Order: sequence, then C-alpha cells, then structure tokens
Amino acid sequence: MEKGDVYFSVHRGLTSPKPHFCIVVNDAAGSGRRVVLTFATSQLETRLAIARRNHYPKETLVQIAPSQYEPFDRLTVIDCNSVQVDDASELEANLKAVHAKKKPKLPQSILDRIIRGIHASPRSTPEMLKLIGPPPPVTIPALPKRGLKITVK
Repeated sequence: MEKGDVYFSVHRGLTSPKPHFCIVVNDAAGSGRRVVLTFATSQLETRLAIARRNHYPKETLVQIAPSQYEPFDRLTVIDCNSVQVDDASELEANLKAVHAKKKPKLPQSILDRIIRGIHASPRSTPEMLKLIGPPPPVTIPALPKRGLKITVK
C-alpha cells in the first residue's frame, strides 16, 4: 500500500453502505504499519456547510474536477477534516474481502493539496501528522518574462 493509491470500496468507518473512493495518504509498506485514509464524496454542498458551521479552514476541502482525475465523473471533494488511521494489515484484508477495485494512482499535485489540507485541519491528530510527514511547499508558477527595458536617466 503506497501513498496515492486509490481504492473504490465500502469502508467500515463510513456511515454510508455505498462504495467510496478511499485514498491512501502515506506510505504504509509492511505489516503492522498505520495507514492514513481520506475519502472522496460528491456531496460538495454538505461538506461546505459543515466546514462553514465548524469554522474549518478552506484548505481542508480539496475539490477535484473530473479533468484532474479521470475516475471521478463529477466534481468531487476530499474533506481533510474527516480522516481515518487504520492498521495496514486489517485494511488490506478488508479491501480483499469486499473485492475493492484499485484505481489509478492519484496525481502528486492533488495528493500534495490533501496533505496540506490535513495539516490545516484542527481535527488532525499528532499521529496523523507524523504519518503523513511535513506539508509539501506550495509552488507558485513563475511569471512570464516580459522583456521590460529599464532606462536610467
């Protein structure tokens, strides 16, 4: 189980019996390791309302368009205030038991936004933050050079 792995599966930690996209946020190779998981939902308005009501930072809701990650067929949100930590061995056994479907790896740029969102969440535990590591730096694209001429008088 590696950082960025995505599974379409039911999960015992969710209230819905329907399958969801489960995203592995940390590297969890080997048995006995802990896995940090986030879940994708299309319930954008509900998640926005909860975040507003609880005064969560806007960075904790990561919106992903279908053009950014092909398996998503509609605008999807990752609520970084609803993160779970599971035992890797138990999770692997559960995913196998429910015949989870592995999806393409999440792009690093989206994973970076999720990690920053977890760091911004007041609900994140020290264990979660230690498992996912430091937040990646925010990269700002360079402005194009305009060929300005500076004259000194």
